[in-house]
Parts: sequence; structure tokens; C-alpha cells
Amino acid sequence: MPQINYNAWAFLSLDSEPTSGEPTSFNPPVITNMAIDYQASLIFQFSALANSLIISIETTTLSAETHQEDSLFSILTGPSPNHYQRCTTPGWDRRPTDSHTVFSTQIERSDTYLKLNYNKRDSLIISKVEFSSP
Repeated sequence: MPQINYNAWAFLSLDSEPTSGEPTSFNPPVITNMAIDYQASLIFQFSALANSLIISIETTTLSAETHQEDSLFSILTGPSPNHYQRCTTPGWDRRPTDSHTVFSTQIERSDTYLKLNYNKRDSLIISKVEFSSP
């Protein structure tokens, strides 16, 4: 699976309107460990559209204990950082290891901006977000 790099990312600590919530600035394409709380969003900017995109989110196993595969993040995509449409996903796969748990899913027809909106009450510690094509 070839990896797909993103150009920049942004974080919204409270994104109550995920289809239009816009960040004030973007960061270089490196994410370190960070806590995600209810209604927070991560936004990724890509240089091109993707026909099919696999999203993998590595978390600490301890923070992932209460999370199941069903609807970890809502996924939205759009042509600009303030205009998104919700994507339908087949759900999230959960692969635990000793110290990390990786959640992954696949979407079709991703635009140049992708938003992951967290919709769980328990905080989640993210250590890595990766994208690839099948």
C-alpha cells in the first residue's frame, strides 16, 4: 500500500459545526502525541484528490480500551477548510498491540481537505495518523 503524504494539518479543540468549522492556522506535516476530546477535529490538507483512501490512527492502548470500532471518528471531506460533506465508512477496524492500538477505515473519493471529528466522550491519545491507497 503506497503511503499518501499530507501537506499540513490543523486541530480544532471544539468543532461544534464539523461541516463548516475552520482552523485559524495549519501546522507542518508532523503530529506528536496529543489528546483528543469530545467534538475535537483534526484536519488534513492533501495536494491532490484520492479515489480511495485508507486512514490509520495509532493510539495508546490504554486510551483505546473503551473504544470500539463502530464510529470512532466522523469523516468529512471537502475542497476547502470550511466546506465539508460527511463520508460514509464501513466502520473502523481495531488492531491492538502491546502498547498501541491502530484504528483504520477506508473511504472513497476524498477531496483535498479531510476532517476527522471525534465523537466519543472518553479522551483518546493519538500518536500517529497515516494515509495510504489500496
